[in-house]
Amino acid sequence: MNTYTNDSISDVPGWEARPVFPFSAILGQETMQKGLVLNAILPSIGGLLLRGEKGTAKSTAVRALARILPERQVVADCPFSCAPGSGLCFNCQKRIRNGQTLPLKTQRVRVVDLPLGATEDRVTGSLDLKKAVKKGERAFLPGLLARANQNILYIDEVNLLPDHLTDIILDSASSGYTHVEREGISYEYPSSFILIGSMNPEEGDIRPQLLDRFGLCAEVSAPSEAATRRRILRRWEEFEQAPDAFFQSCAHEQDRIAGDILEARKRLSQVKMSGDMEQLCSSLALEAYVAGHRADLIMQKAALALAALKKKDRVWEADVREAAELVLVHRRRMPRSPSGREPEKNEKRSRDGSREHGQEEKARDHEHNHEENQGRDNGAGQKEAREESGQGEQEDQTGDGKESPGLEDISPVGEPFQVKPITFRKDRLPRKGSGRHTRSRTQLKTGRYVKNRPQELPGDLALDATLRAAAPFQKQRQGSGL
Repeated sequence: MNTYTNDSISDVPGWEARPVFPFSAILGQETMQKGLVLNAILPSIGGLLLRGEKGTAKSTAVRALARILPERQVVADCPFSCAPGSGLCFNCQKRIRNGQTLPLKTQRVRVVDLPLGATEDRVTGSLDLKKAVKKGERAFLPGLLARANQNILYIDEVNLLPDHLTDIILDSASSGYTHVEREGISYEYPSSFILIGSMNPEEGDIRPQLLDRFGLCAEVSAPSEAATRRRILRRWEEFEQAPDAFFQSCAHEQDRIAGDILEARKRLSQVKMSGDMEQLCSSLALEAYVAGHRADLIMQKAALALAALKKKDRVWEADVREAAELVLVHRRRMPRSPSGREPEKNEKRSRDGSREHGQEEKARDHEHNHEENQGRDNGAGQKEAREESGQGEQEDQTGDGKESPGLEDISPVGEPFQVKPITFRKDRLPRKGSGRHTRSRTQLKTGRYVKNRPQELPGDLALDATLRAAAPFQKQRQGSGL
């Protein structure tokens, strides 16, 4: 039976020991704050993507949100921070079946940062090398997704994260569990977290199929009003000079937001949505030409969370349309035309109309050319007749010695010739594509380590994976002198 170890899951102070700018003191980013609060009320919305330019308080808002969320009870000695009443890991379920009482503790919501250079084994978990070498046991060492359970997982520059890691994280966020199959270990543990990703569109976008997995999206930009920017500057100066005093000045507003989130969580089960509002969600999704049904479902959840936040007992049209602004901004594929008709039909009619218009122009040009050629033939006949009568030269020249304007001269087409080929020297690097965001395969042993895989005749050795695969057998080698 596989076991786990919690040696690496320790409460590292990190940013939690440093002062954080208050969530209520952030100005000019109401849409971003709304998206964060909705995910805090209902994490099953699917996370939030913050898309905007640098220096717009994206990471500051994420860390500030964790400070206002209410504390929750978790199992004290569980590396997955299992919470009673939610998904429990295999070991906690086993202890309950054996009649044991799970020790509980109160813990603040944490922000778990996922760096861009993290490998798959660090994200999902892998073999505990220490136990494998000393005891020959295959123990599971939890990764970042285990630490993020019941917390906030924040990925800065998510558009630069490798695609295979993005797939793993989004699958875990949607299912609530992470399944690991590596180094002879098969393990599954709960990973229910609030996924927050931030990116700068100038550095590249995310694949559409991955972009759709984020529940909400907020376009973040710096305020354009000079007065608002000046207020932001003053607040930041006050916070840097006296963080504790500034935080105390915002304590009342912080408590109000935290109370609204806690009350909305309790009220959420009582909020109702009528069939007309469900129909409106589907209609708005169809108008945005989204792919699949995820937009309809998330729009309903976001509208319910908004109504609960506003202390309503039912969802109104304004709540649905307000939720649609966050749900459809990154899923809209083709806007509806002003006339209300489908763009495909309009495009087809435009093509048909342009085709008919082109045929009419061809007919007019053909008729014009026919008349012009006929007139040219008549003129040539008249000229020949004048030349025969001896009047040609007198009529072709004017009094100033210039020839009268006639038809333009057309030069004959030259003889075809062979174009000299221009060749460039090719390098010896086999490629499958070009550009920064495309996969390229080279023969050089450089670049970032992405993943490992078993191979009979390896050309390059993954040292960490090799050690993990060989570690459980180290105890057997000690007696053989190896």
